[in-house]
Amino acid sequence: MPQPSCELRSFQAPVMMFYRSNEEDEAAPSLHHYHEGYEIYYLFNGYRAMAVESKEYMLRPGDLLLVPPGLGHQSWAVEDMPQNHVVVNVEADFLERLLEGADIPEMPQLLNGKERILRLPSNQQFMLDSLLYELQQELTTAQPGAACAMRARLTLMMIFLLRNLGCEITHMSQGGHKRKNDIEQVAAFIEEHYADPVTLGGMAKIFMTNPCALSRSFKRYMGVPPISYLNRVRIQAAKELIENSDLSLTQICSRVGYESLTYFGRVFKEFTGVTPSQFRRQIRSRASDRREVL
Repeated sequence: MPQPSCELRSFQAPVMMFYRSNEEDEAAPSLHHYHEGYEIYYLFNGYRAMAVESKEYMLRPGDLLLVPPGLGHQSWAVEDMPQNHVVVNVEADFLERLLEGADIPEMPQLLNGKERILRLPSNQQFMLDSLLYELQQELTTAQPGAACAMRARLTLMMIFLLRNLGCEITHMSQGGHKRKNDIEQVAAFIEEHYADPVTLGGMAKIFMTNPCALSRSFKRYMGVPPISYLNRVRIQAAKELIENSDLSLTQICSRVGYESLTYFGRVFKEFTGVTPSQFRRQIRSRASDRREVL
Protein backbone atom coordinates (compact mmCIF):
# COMPACT_ATOMS: atom_id res chain seq x y z
CA MET A 1 0.00 0.00 0.00
CA PRO A 2 1.22 3.53 -0.72
CA GLN A 3 3.22 5.13 2.08
CA PRO A 4 4.77 8.57 2.54
CA SER A 5 7.85 9.20 0.43
CA CYS A 6 11.09 8.12 2.04
CA GLU A 7 14.73 8.56 1.15
CA LEU A 8 18.00 7.03 2.26
CA ARG A 9 21.49 8.28 1.45
CA SER A 10 23.61 6.62 4.09
CA PHE A 11 25.40 3.33 4.80
CA GLN A 12 27.39 4.07 1.62
CA ALA A 13 24.25 2.88 -0.15
CA PRO A 14 22.56 5.63 -2.21
CA VAL A 15 18.96 4.49 -2.48
CA MET A 16 15.79 6.56 -2.77
CA MET A 17 12.24 5.23 -2.54
CA PHE A 18 9.06 7.17 -3.28
CA TYR A 19 5.37 6.29 -3.10
CA ARG A 20 3.16 8.46 -5.28
CA SER A 21 -0.41 8.72 -6.54
CA ASN A 22 -2.10 10.74 -9.27
CA GLU A 23 -3.58 12.90 -6.52
CA GLU A 24 -0.04 14.20 -6.04
CA ASP A 25 1.19 14.48 -9.64
CA GLU A 26 -2.22 14.60 -11.41
CA ALA A 27 -2.41 13.73 -15.10
CA ALA A 28 0.36 16.01 -16.35
CA PRO A 29 3.26 14.05 -17.89
CA SER A 30 6.54 13.97 -16.01
CA LEU A 31 9.39 15.70 -17.83
CA HIS A 32 11.39 13.52 -20.19
CA HIS A 33 14.46 12.66 -18.13
CA TYR A 34 17.06 10.02 -17.41
CA HIS A 35 19.02 8.84 -14.38
CA GLU A 36 22.64 7.92 -13.82
CA GLY A 37 21.41 4.95 -11.83
CA TYR A 38 18.71 2.30 -12.09
CA GLU A 39 15.02 3.00 -11.60
CA ILE A 40 12.48 0.40 -10.49
CA TYR A 41 8.91 1.55 -11.14
CA TYR A 42 6.06 -0.58 -9.78
CA LEU A 43 2.33 0.11 -10.23
CA PHE A 44 0.09 -0.95 -7.34
CA ASN A 45 -3.23 -0.02 -8.95
CA GLY A 46 -4.72 2.00 -11.78
CA TYR A 47 -3.20 2.55 -15.23
CA ARG A 48 -0.25 4.71 -16.23
CA ALA A 49 1.41 5.38 -19.58
CA MET A 50 5.18 5.19 -19.81
CA ALA A 51 7.51 6.17 -22.64
CA VAL A 52 11.09 4.85 -22.68
CA GLU A 53 13.11 6.33 -25.53
CA SER A 54 10.88 5.70 -28.59
CA LYS A 55 8.78 2.92 -27.03
CA GLU A 56 5.45 3.42 -25.29
CA TYR A 57 3.90 1.12 -22.71
CA MET A 58 0.63 1.02 -20.82
CA LEU A 59 1.27 -0.11 -17.27
CA ARG A 60 -1.51 -1.82 -15.37
CA PRO A 61 -1.70 -3.13 -11.78
CA GLY A 62 1.17 -5.50 -11.04
CA ASP A 63 3.44 -4.20 -13.80
CA LEU A 64 7.06 -3.48 -12.93
CA LEU A 65 9.46 -1.44 -15.05
CA LEU A 66 13.25 -1.52 -14.68
CA VAL A 67 14.95 1.42 -16.42
CA PRO A 68 18.77 1.23 -16.73
CA PRO A 69 21.05 4.28 -16.53
CA GLY A 70 20.94 6.77 -19.37
CA LEU A 71 17.61 5.81 -20.96
CA GLY A 72 15.27 8.77 -21.34
CA HIS A 73 11.75 8.19 -20.03
CA GLN A 74 8.59 9.89 -18.82
CA SER A 75 5.21 8.81 -17.50
CA TRP A 76 1.69 10.20 -17.24
CA ALA A 77 -1.66 9.23 -15.78
CA VAL A 78 -4.51 8.16 -18.07
CA GLU A 79 -8.06 9.42 -17.76
CA ASP A 80 -9.01 10.27 -14.17
CA MET A 81 -8.48 6.79 -12.80
CA PRO A 82 -6.80 6.64 -9.38
CA GLN A 83 -3.38 5.05 -9.44
CA ASN A 84 -0.57 4.48 -6.97
CA HIS A 85 2.99 3.53 -7.72
CA VAL A 86 6.38 3.22 -6.07
CA VAL A 87 9.73 4.32 -7.50
CA VAL A 88 13.06 2.98 -6.24
CA ASN A 89 16.21 4.71 -7.52
CA VAL A 90 19.57 3.02 -6.96
CA GLU A 91 22.95 4.38 -8.01
CA ALA A 92 24.46 2.20 -10.72
CA ASP A 93 27.89 1.65 -9.16
CA PHE A 94 26.41 0.60 -5.86
CA LEU A 95 23.93 -1.86 -7.40
CA GLU A 96 26.47 -3.38 -9.75
CA ARG A 97 29.05 -3.84 -6.94
CA LEU A 98 26.37 -5.32 -4.71
CA LEU A 99 25.29 -7.87 -7.29
CA GLU A 100 28.88 -8.67 -8.30
CA GLY A 101 29.58 -9.55 -4.68
CA ALA A 102 26.46 -11.72 -4.59
CA ASP A 103 27.97 -13.88 -7.37
CA ILE A 104 24.84 -14.43 -9.49
CA PRO A 105 26.08 -15.52 -12.96
CA GLU A 106 22.68 -14.99 -14.62
CA MET A 107 22.32 -11.35 -13.51
CA PRO A 108 23.65 -9.89 -16.83
CA GLN A 109 20.43 -11.21 -18.41
CA LEU A 110 18.61 -8.59 -16.35
CA LEU A 111 21.11 -5.72 -16.34
CA ASN A 112 21.87 -5.61 -20.05
CA GLY A 113 21.23 -1.93 -20.76
CA LYS A 114 17.63 -2.42 -21.90
CA GLU A 115 14.43 -1.56 -20.11
CA ARG A 116 12.47 -4.48 -18.71
CA ILE A 117 8.73 -4.59 -18.08
CA LEU A 118 7.36 -7.51 -16.10
CA ARG A 119 3.63 -8.27 -15.87
CA LEU A 120 3.53 -10.13 -12.57
CA PRO A 121 0.84 -12.69 -11.68
CA SER A 122 -1.03 -12.04 -8.43
CA ASN A 123 1.03 -14.43 -6.30
CA GLN A 124 4.25 -12.74 -7.42
CA GLN A 125 2.74 -9.29 -6.80
CA PHE A 126 2.20 -10.32 -3.18
CA MET A 127 5.85 -11.34 -2.86
CA LEU A 128 7.06 -8.07 -4.38
CA ASP A 129 4.75 -6.05 -2.10
CA SER A 130 6.40 -7.75 0.86
CA LEU A 131 9.91 -7.08 -0.45
CA LEU A 132 9.12 -3.41 -1.03
CA TYR A 133 7.62 -3.07 2.44
CA GLU A 134 10.67 -4.67 4.04
CA LEU A 135 13.00 -2.44 2.00
CA GLN A 136 11.07 0.63 3.09
CA GLN A 137 11.32 -0.45 6.73
CA GLU A 138 15.10 -0.71 6.46
CA LEU A 139 15.30 2.69 4.75
CA THR A 140 13.21 4.50 7.35
CA THR A 141 14.14 2.88 10.66
CA ALA A 142 17.54 3.04 12.36
CA GLN A 143 17.59 -0.56 13.51
CA PRO A 144 20.87 -2.35 14.22
CA GLY A 145 22.20 -3.90 11.04
CA ALA A 146 19.94 -1.76 8.82
CA ALA A 147 22.65 -1.26 6.19
CA CYS A 148 23.25 -5.00 5.82
CA ALA A 149 19.51 -5.76 5.87
CA MET A 150 18.83 -3.11 3.22
CA ARG A 151 21.50 -4.57 0.93
CA ALA A 152 20.03 -8.04 1.44
CA ARG A 153 16.50 -6.84 0.58
CA LEU A 154 17.76 -5.07 -2.52
CA THR A 155 19.66 -8.17 -3.64
CA LEU A 156 16.56 -10.30 -3.09
CA MET A 157 14.52 -7.85 -5.15
CA MET A 158 16.93 -8.10 -8.08
CA ILE A 159 16.90 -11.92 -7.84
CA PHE A 160 13.10 -11.72 -7.83
CA LEU A 161 13.19 -9.67 -11.06
CA LEU A 162 15.66 -12.08 -12.64
CA ARG A 163 13.47 -15.09 -11.82
CA ASN A 164 10.41 -13.37 -13.26
CA LEU A 165 11.90 -12.47 -16.66
CA GLY A 166 9.44 -14.98 -18.10
CA CYS A 167 6.70 -12.43 -17.33
CA GLU A 168 8.33 -9.80 -19.55
CA ILE A 169 6.12 -7.92 -22.02
CA THR A 170 6.98 -5.74 -25.00
CA HIS A 171 5.55 -2.45 -26.22
CA MET A 172 2.36 -2.28 -28.30
CA SER A 173 3.08 -3.61 -31.77
CA GLN A 174 1.16 -4.36 -34.92
CA GLY A 175 2.22 -8.01 -35.12
CA GLY A 176 -0.61 -10.52 -35.25
CA HIS A 177 0.19 -12.48 -32.09
CA LYS A 178 1.01 -9.36 -30.10
CA ARG A 179 -2.07 -7.55 -31.39
CA LYS A 180 -4.20 -10.47 -30.19
CA ASN A 181 -2.61 -10.12 -26.76
CA ASP A 182 -3.35 -6.38 -26.81
CA ILE A 183 -7.02 -7.03 -27.58
CA GLU A 184 -7.19 -9.59 -24.78
CA GLN A 185 -5.95 -6.85 -22.47
CA VAL A 186 -8.75 -4.56 -23.67
CA ALA A 187 -11.30 -7.33 -23.03
CA ALA A 188 -9.87 -7.89 -19.55
CA PHE A 189 -10.10 -4.15 -18.91
CA ILE A 190 -13.79 -4.17 -19.90
CA GLU A 191 -14.51 -7.17 -17.68
CA GLU A 192 -12.84 -5.43 -14.73
CA HIS A 193 -14.31 -1.94 -15.25
CA TYR A 194 -17.74 -2.63 -16.80
CA ALA A 195 -19.47 -0.85 -13.90
CA ASP A 196 -17.48 2.33 -14.58
CA PRO A 197 -18.33 4.95 -17.24
CA VAL A 198 -16.34 3.17 -19.96
CA THR A 199 -16.23 4.77 -23.42
CA LEU A 200 -14.56 3.80 -26.68
CA GLY A 201 -12.57 7.05 -26.67
CA GLY A 202 -11.46 6.48 -23.11
CA MET A 203 -10.28 2.95 -23.85
CA ALA A 204 -8.44 4.14 -26.96
CA LYS A 205 -6.58 6.69 -24.86
CA ILE A 206 -5.69 4.13 -22.21
CA PHE A 207 -4.34 1.66 -24.78
CA MET A 208 -2.64 4.39 -26.81
CA THR A 209 -4.48 3.94 -30.10
CA ASN A 210 -7.37 5.66 -31.85
CA PRO A 211 -11.05 4.67 -31.49
CA CYS A 212 -11.46 3.44 -35.06
CA ALA A 213 -8.37 1.23 -34.96
CA LEU A 214 -9.34 -0.16 -31.56
CA SER A 215 -12.89 -0.95 -32.68
CA ARG A 216 -11.67 -2.57 -35.90
CA SER A 217 -9.01 -4.73 -34.21
CA PHE A 218 -11.29 -5.70 -31.33
CA LYS A 219 -14.04 -6.87 -33.69
CA ARG A 220 -11.52 -8.83 -35.77
CA TYR A 221 -10.36 -10.87 -32.77
CA MET A 222 -13.45 -10.90 -30.53
CA GLY A 223 -16.21 -11.01 -33.15
CA VAL A 224 -18.01 -7.92 -31.84
CA PRO A 225 -17.09 -4.24 -31.36
CA PRO A 226 -15.80 -3.24 -27.90
CA ILE A 227 -19.03 -1.46 -26.88
CA SER A 228 -21.09 -4.53 -27.79
CA TYR A 229 -18.72 -6.62 -25.69
CA LEU A 230 -19.12 -4.12 -22.85
CA ASN A 231 -22.91 -4.39 -23.07
CA ARG A 232 -22.69 -8.19 -23.11
CA VAL A 233 -20.61 -8.18 -19.91
CA ARG A 234 -22.95 -5.67 -18.26
CA ILE A 235 -26.10 -7.60 -19.14
CA GLN A 236 -24.61 -10.87 -17.89
CA ALA A 237 -23.80 -9.14 -14.59
CA ALA A 238 -27.35 -7.71 -14.49
CA LYS A 239 -28.88 -11.15 -15.04
CA GLU A 240 -26.87 -12.56 -12.15
CA LEU A 241 -27.97 -9.70 -9.87
CA ILE A 242 -31.63 -10.12 -10.85
CA GLU A 243 -31.43 -13.84 -10.18
CA ASN A 244 -29.43 -13.73 -6.95
CA SER A 245 -30.35 -10.46 -5.21
CA ASP A 246 -33.33 -8.41 -4.10
CA LEU A 247 -31.93 -5.18 -5.54
CA SER A 248 -34.40 -3.03 -7.46
CA LEU A 249 -33.98 -2.78 -11.22
CA THR A 250 -32.93 0.86 -10.78
CA GLN A 251 -30.18 -0.23 -8.39
CA ILE A 252 -29.07 -3.00 -10.74
CA CYS A 253 -29.04 -0.60 -13.67
CA SER A 254 -26.63 1.66 -11.80
CA ARG A 255 -24.61 -1.24 -10.37
CA VAL A 256 -23.69 -2.55 -13.83
CA GLY A 257 -22.74 0.82 -15.30
CA TYR A 258 -25.86 2.26 -16.95
CA GLU A 259 -27.12 5.76 -16.18
CA SER A 260 -30.49 5.43 -17.92
CA LEU A 261 -33.02 2.81 -16.85
CA THR A 262 -34.73 3.10 -20.24
CA TYR A 263 -31.51 2.43 -22.13
CA PHE A 264 -30.67 -0.43 -19.75
CA GLY A 265 -34.05 -2.01 -20.49
CA ARG A 266 -33.58 -1.67 -24.24
CA VAL A 267 -30.09 -3.21 -24.21
CA PHE A 268 -31.23 -5.98 -21.85
CA LYS A 269 -34.03 -6.95 -24.26
CA GLU A 270 -31.65 -6.93 -27.23
CA PHE A 271 -29.49 -9.54 -25.50
CA THR A 272 -32.13 -11.66 -23.77
CA GLY A 273 -35.35 -11.14 -25.74
CA VAL A 274 -37.20 -9.95 -22.63
CA THR A 275 -37.21 -6.85 -20.44
CA PRO A 276 -35.54 -6.88 -17.00
CA SER A 277 -38.99 -6.99 -15.35
CA GLN A 278 -40.05 -9.95 -17.47
CA PHE A 279 -36.78 -11.73 -16.73
CA ARG A 280 -37.29 -11.24 -12.99
CA ARG A 281 -40.84 -12.62 -13.22
CA GLN A 282 -39.54 -15.66 -15.12
CA ILE A 283 -36.93 -16.29 -12.44
CA ARG A 284 -39.48 -16.00 -9.64
CA SER A 285 -41.94 -18.21 -11.50
CA ARG A 286 -39.34 -20.95 -11.98
CA ALA A 287 -38.37 -20.71 -8.32
CA SER A 288 -42.03 -21.01 -7.30
CA ASP A 289 -42.51 -24.03 -9.55
CA ARG A 290 -39.50 -25.76 -7.99
CA ARG A 291 -40.87 -25.16 -4.50
CA GLU A 292 -44.22 -26.68 -5.48
CA VAL A 293 -42.52 -29.76 -6.88
CA LEU A 294 -40.62 -30.19 -3.63
